Amino acid sequence: MLKKIGLIATIAVMGFSTGFSIVYAKIIPGVDRPYDPPDYYSQTSISYADSPSPFFYRDLARQGGNVLDVTRKIKSALFGADFLNLSNIFKIKTSNDEINTTPFNSSILSQSQQNIDNINATTNAITTSVNISDNALFRSPKDTDPDKVYDSGSQASWLSNTYLAITQSAKNSLEDVENQFSTLNQIIDNNNTATGNLQANEAASQLKALNAALMARRNALLSNNLNMSIAAQKQWTYEELEESRNTDNTGGYFADPYNQKEYDAAQYEKPAAPGFKDFQ
Repeated sequence: MLKKIGLIATIAVMGFSTGFSIVYAKIIPGVDRPYDPPDYYSQTSISYADSPSPFFYRDLARQGGNVLDVTRKIKSALFGADFLNLSNIFKIKTSNDEINTTPFNSSILSQSQQNIDNINATTNAITTSVNISDNALFRSPKDTDPDKVYDSGSQASWLSNTYLAITQSAKNSLEDVENQFSTLNQIIDNNNTATGNLQANEAASQLKALNAALMARRNALLSNNLNMSIAAQKQWTYEELEESRNTDNTGGYFADPYNQKEYDAAQYEKPAAPGFKDFQ
Protein backbone atom coordinates (compact mmCIF):
# COMPACT_ATOMS: atom_id res chain seq x y z
CA MET A 1 0.00 0.00 0.00
CA LEU A 2 2.81 2.40 0.86
CA LYS A 3 4.52 1.65 -2.41
CA LYS A 4 1.35 2.49 -4.28
CA ILE A 5 0.96 5.81 -2.48
CA GLY A 6 4.61 6.63 -3.07
CA LEU A 7 4.29 5.81 -6.75
CA ILE A 8 1.26 8.06 -7.10
CA ALA A 9 3.05 10.91 -5.30
CA THR A 10 6.09 10.48 -7.44
CA ILE A 11 4.00 10.64 -10.61
CA ALA A 12 2.18 13.73 -9.36
CA VAL A 13 5.36 15.53 -8.50
CA MET A 14 6.88 14.67 -11.84
CA GLY A 15 3.78 15.86 -13.68
CA PHE A 16 3.67 19.14 -11.71
CA SER A 17 7.36 19.79 -12.35
CA THR A 18 6.99 19.01 -16.04
CA GLY A 19 3.94 21.33 -16.38
CA PHE A 20 5.66 24.13 -14.50
CA SER A 21 8.70 23.86 -16.71
CA ILE A 22 6.56 24.04 -19.81
CA VAL A 23 4.68 27.16 -18.50
CA TYR A 24 7.89 28.88 -17.33
CA ALA A 25 9.55 28.28 -20.70
CA LYS A 26 6.73 30.24 -22.44
CA ILE A 27 7.12 33.52 -20.35
CA ILE A 28 9.29 35.89 -22.44
CA PRO A 29 10.67 39.11 -20.80
CA GLY A 30 9.56 42.22 -22.64
CA VAL A 31 6.73 40.28 -24.30
CA ASP A 32 4.91 38.32 -21.61
CA ARG A 33 6.18 40.43 -18.72
CA PRO A 34 8.12 43.69 -18.27
CA TYR A 35 11.86 43.70 -18.44
CA ASP A 36 11.92 45.51 -15.11
CA PRO A 37 8.70 44.57 -13.24
CA PRO A 38 9.46 46.50 -9.97
CA ASP A 39 9.98 49.82 -11.76
CA TYR A 40 7.36 49.14 -14.41
CA TYR A 41 4.59 48.55 -11.90
CA SER A 42 5.80 51.27 -9.55
CA GLN A 43 3.69 54.45 -9.53
CA THR A 44 6.70 56.70 -9.08
CA SER A 45 9.61 54.92 -10.79
CA ILE A 46 10.42 54.59 -14.49
CA SER A 47 11.28 51.32 -16.24
CA TYR A 48 13.77 52.50 -18.80
CA ALA A 49 14.07 48.91 -20.17
CA ASP A 50 10.36 48.99 -21.08
CA SER A 51 10.37 52.46 -22.60
CA PRO A 52 9.10 51.15 -24.89
CA SER A 53 8.84 47.37 -25.19
CA PRO A 54 6.35 44.93 -26.84
CA PHE A 55 4.88 44.27 -23.43
CA PHE A 56 4.39 48.04 -22.94
CA TYR A 57 2.36 48.33 -26.17
CA ARG A 58 0.27 45.28 -25.28
CA ASP A 59 -0.36 46.65 -21.81
CA LEU A 60 -1.17 50.11 -23.23
CA ALA A 61 -3.72 48.51 -25.59
CA ARG A 62 -5.35 46.67 -22.70
CA GLN A 63 -5.68 50.00 -20.83
CA GLY A 64 -7.38 51.64 -23.77
CA GLY A 65 -4.37 53.85 -24.52
CA ASN A 66 -4.49 55.57 -21.11
CA VAL A 67 -1.52 55.97 -18.79
CA LEU A 68 -1.94 56.89 -15.14
CA ASP A 69 0.51 59.59 -14.01
CA VAL A 70 0.08 59.53 -10.25
CA THR A 71 2.34 62.56 -9.58
CA ARG A 72 0.50 64.67 -12.10
CA LYS A 73 -2.85 63.50 -10.78
CA ILE A 74 -1.86 64.55 -7.25
CA LYS A 75 -0.67 67.96 -8.44
CA SER A 76 -3.85 68.43 -10.44
CA ALA A 77 -5.88 67.62 -7.36
CA LEU A 78 -3.89 70.06 -5.24
CA PHE A 79 -3.55 72.92 -7.73
CA GLY A 80 -6.42 72.32 -10.08
CA ALA A 81 -8.04 75.67 -9.25
CA ASP A 82 -4.79 77.52 -9.96
CA PHE A 83 -4.40 75.78 -13.30
CA LEU A 84 -7.90 76.85 -14.23
CA ASN A 85 -7.08 80.47 -13.35
CA LEU A 86 -3.63 80.43 -14.94
CA SER A 87 -4.93 81.77 -18.24
CA ASN A 88 -6.66 84.66 -16.46
CA ILE A 89 -3.47 85.37 -14.49
CA PHE A 90 -1.44 85.66 -17.69
CA LYS A 91 -4.10 87.85 -19.26
CA ILE A 92 -4.07 90.22 -16.27
CA LYS A 93 -0.26 90.38 -16.26
CA THR A 94 -0.19 91.10 -19.99
CA SER A 95 -2.77 93.84 -19.52
CA ASN A 96 -0.77 95.39 -16.67
CA ASP A 97 2.44 95.28 -18.72
CA GLU A 98 0.66 97.04 -21.56
CA ILE A 99 -0.66 99.74 -19.21
CA ASN A 100 2.74 100.26 -17.56
CA THR A 101 4.49 100.71 -20.91
CA THR A 102 1.94 103.03 -22.54
CA PRO A 103 3.10 106.69 -22.63
CA PHE A 104 0.98 109.81 -22.52
CA ASN A 105 -0.39 111.12 -25.77
CA SER A 106 2.15 113.59 -27.15
CA SER A 107 -0.44 116.41 -27.12
CA ILE A 108 -0.90 116.03 -23.34
CA LEU A 109 2.77 116.60 -22.55
CA SER A 110 3.53 119.12 -25.30
CA GLN A 111 1.63 122.00 -23.67
CA SER A 112 3.36 121.54 -20.32
CA GLN A 113 6.75 121.28 -21.99
CA GLN A 114 6.08 124.44 -24.02
CA ASN A 115 5.21 126.32 -20.83
CA ILE A 116 8.44 125.13 -19.18
CA ASP A 117 10.42 126.29 -22.22
CA ASN A 118 8.73 129.72 -21.98
CA ILE A 119 9.66 129.97 -18.30
CA ASN A 120 13.29 129.21 -19.12
CA ALA A 121 13.27 131.74 -21.97
CA THR A 122 11.98 134.46 -19.65
CA THR A 123 14.62 133.55 -17.09
CA ASN A 124 17.37 133.86 -19.70
CA ALA A 125 16.09 137.30 -20.70
CA ILE A 126 16.01 138.40 -17.07
CA THR A 127 19.52 137.11 -16.44
CA THR A 128 21.09 138.86 -19.45
CA SER A 129 19.15 142.14 -19.09
CA VAL A 130 21.50 143.55 -16.42
CA ASN A 131 25.27 143.74 -16.74
CA ILE A 132 27.15 145.14 -13.76
CA SER A 133 30.79 145.49 -14.65
CA ASP A 134 33.75 147.28 -13.09
CA ASN A 135 33.32 150.26 -15.43
CA ALA A 136 35.19 153.59 -15.38
CA LEU A 137 32.15 155.79 -14.85
CA PHE A 138 32.67 156.07 -11.10
CA ARG A 139 35.67 156.87 -8.94
CA SER A 140 36.81 153.97 -6.80
CA PRO A 141 39.41 153.54 -4.08
CA LYS A 142 41.64 151.92 -6.69
CA ASP A 143 41.96 155.11 -8.77
CA THR A 144 45.56 156.37 -9.01
CA ASP A 145 44.72 159.72 -10.60
CA PRO A 146 43.09 162.00 -8.01
CA ASP A 147 42.54 164.75 -10.63
CA LYS A 148 40.57 162.57 -13.03
CA VAL A 149 37.20 164.11 -13.95
CA TYR A 150 34.08 161.94 -14.14
CA ASP A 151 30.99 162.71 -16.20
CA SER A 152 28.01 163.01 -13.87
CA GLY A 153 25.62 162.85 -16.84
CA SER A 154 26.98 159.46 -17.97
CA GLN A 155 26.77 158.25 -14.39
CA ALA A 156 23.15 159.28 -14.07
CA SER A 157 22.27 157.69 -17.42
CA TRP A 158 23.94 154.39 -16.50
CA LEU A 159 22.26 154.25 -13.10
CA SER A 160 18.88 155.03 -14.64
CA ASN A 161 19.23 152.32 -17.29
CA THR A 162 20.43 149.78 -14.74
CA TYR A 163 17.59 150.42 -12.29
CA LEU A 164 15.07 150.42 -15.13
CA ALA A 165 16.34 147.10 -16.49
CA ILE A 166 16.23 145.45 -13.06
CA THR A 167 12.74 146.81 -12.38
CA GLN A 168 11.50 145.62 -15.78
CA SER A 169 12.96 142.15 -15.22
CA ALA A 170 11.13 141.92 -11.89
CA LYS A 171 7.91 142.99 -13.61
CA ASN A 172 8.37 140.37 -16.35
CA SER A 173 8.90 137.71 -13.72
CA LEU A 174 5.71 138.70 -11.89
CA GLU A 175 3.74 138.57 -15.14
CA ASP A 176 5.05 135.02 -15.65
CA VAL A 177 3.78 133.76 -12.27
CA GLU A 178 0.39 132.80 -13.70
CA ASN A 179 2.11 130.68 -16.35
CA GLN A 180 4.14 128.97 -13.63
CA PHE A 181 1.05 128.02 -11.59
CA SER A 182 -0.82 126.92 -14.71
CA THR A 183 2.06 124.64 -15.70
CA LEU A 184 2.24 123.18 -12.20
CA ASN A 185 -1.50 122.41 -12.22
CA GLN A 186 -1.20 120.73 -15.63
CA ILE A 187 1.59 118.48 -14.42
CA ILE A 188 -0.35 117.59 -11.24
CA ASP A 189 -3.40 116.70 -13.35
CA ASN A 190 -1.24 114.52 -15.61
CA ASN A 191 0.16 112.75 -12.57
CA ASN A 192 -3.32 112.16 -11.13
CA THR A 193 -4.60 110.70 -14.40
CA ALA A 194 -1.53 108.55 -15.08
CA THR A 195 -2.59 104.94 -15.69
CA GLY A 196 0.78 103.19 -15.53
CA ASN A 197 4.38 103.39 -14.45
CA LEU A 198 5.58 105.04 -17.66
CA GLN A 199 3.01 107.83 -17.52
CA ALA A 200 3.75 108.41 -13.82
CA ASN A 201 7.47 108.66 -14.62
CA GLU A 202 6.76 111.11 -17.45
CA ALA A 203 4.75 113.35 -15.11
CA ALA A 204 7.48 113.12 -12.45
CA SER A 205 10.13 114.09 -15.02
CA GLN A 206 8.16 117.18 -16.05
CA LEU A 207 7.72 118.14 -12.40
CA LYS A 208 11.49 117.94 -11.92
CA ALA A 209 12.02 120.06 -15.05
CA LEU A 210 9.58 122.70 -13.74
CA ASN A 211 11.31 122.72 -10.36
CA ALA A 212 14.68 123.27 -12.06
CA ALA A 213 13.20 126.14 -14.12
CA LEU A 214 11.78 127.82 -11.01
CA MET A 215 15.07 127.46 -9.14
CA ALA A 216 16.85 129.09 -12.09
CA ARG A 217 14.31 131.95 -11.97
CA ARG A 218 14.90 132.39 -8.24
CA ASN A 219 18.66 132.57 -8.77
CA ALA A 220 18.22 135.12 -11.58
CA LEU A 221 16.10 137.38 -9.37
CA LEU A 222 18.59 137.10 -6.51
CA SER A 223 21.38 138.00 -8.93
CA ASN A 224 19.46 141.05 -10.12
CA ASN A 225 18.86 142.15 -6.54
CA LEU A 226 22.60 141.86 -5.89
CA ASN A 227 23.34 143.86 -9.04
CA MET A 228 21.07 146.66 -7.85
CA SER A 229 22.92 146.74 -4.54
CA ILE A 230 26.24 146.89 -6.41
CA ALA A 231 25.02 149.81 -8.57
CA ALA A 232 23.88 151.71 -5.48
CA GLN A 233 27.20 150.96 -3.79
CA LYS A 234 29.13 152.34 -6.77
CA GLN A 235 27.20 155.59 -6.56
CA TRP A 236 27.63 155.88 -2.77
CA THR A 237 31.37 155.15 -2.95
CA TYR A 238 31.84 157.74 -5.68
CA GLU A 239 30.04 160.42 -3.69
CA GLU A 240 32.05 159.66 -0.56
CA LEU A 241 35.36 159.82 -2.45
CA GLU A 242 34.38 163.04 -4.21
CA GLU A 243 33.39 164.70 -0.94
CA SER A 244 36.68 163.70 0.66
CA ARG A 245 38.62 164.94 -2.38
CA ASN A 246 36.85 168.32 -2.42
CA THR A 247 37.49 168.80 1.27
CA ASP A 248 41.21 168.20 0.78
CA ASN A 249 41.40 170.62 -2.16
CA THR A 250 39.53 173.47 -0.46
CA GLY A 251 41.55 173.50 2.81
CA GLY A 252 42.75 177.02 4.15
CA TYR A 253 45.60 178.31 6.28
CA PHE A 254 45.06 180.79 9.14
CA ALA A 255 47.97 182.60 10.85
CA ASP A 256 48.19 182.77 14.61
CA PRO A 257 48.94 186.44 15.60
CA TYR A 258 50.22 185.35 18.98
CA ASN A 259 52.52 182.65 17.67
CA GLN A 260 53.67 183.91 14.31
CA LYS A 261 55.97 182.04 12.03
CA GLU A 262 58.70 183.82 10.07
CA TYR A 263 56.51 184.04 6.96
CA ASP A 264 53.59 185.30 8.99
CA ALA A 265 55.69 187.96 10.73
CA ALA A 266 57.03 189.30 7.43
CA GLN A 267 53.60 189.58 5.89
CA TYR A 268 51.72 190.65 8.95
CA GLU A 269 50.56 194.29 9.14
CA LYS A 270 49.50 195.49 12.52
CA PRO A 271 46.25 197.40 12.30
CA ALA A 272 46.17 201.02 13.61
CA ALA A 273 44.89 201.49 17.12
CA PRO A 274 41.50 203.10 17.10
CA GLY A 275 42.20 205.03 20.35
CA PHE A 276 39.54 206.18 22.74
CA LYS A 277 36.13 207.04 21.47
CA ASP A 278 35.14 210.65 21.72
CA PHE A 279 31.98 210.67 23.81
CA GLN A 280 31.30 214.39 23.29
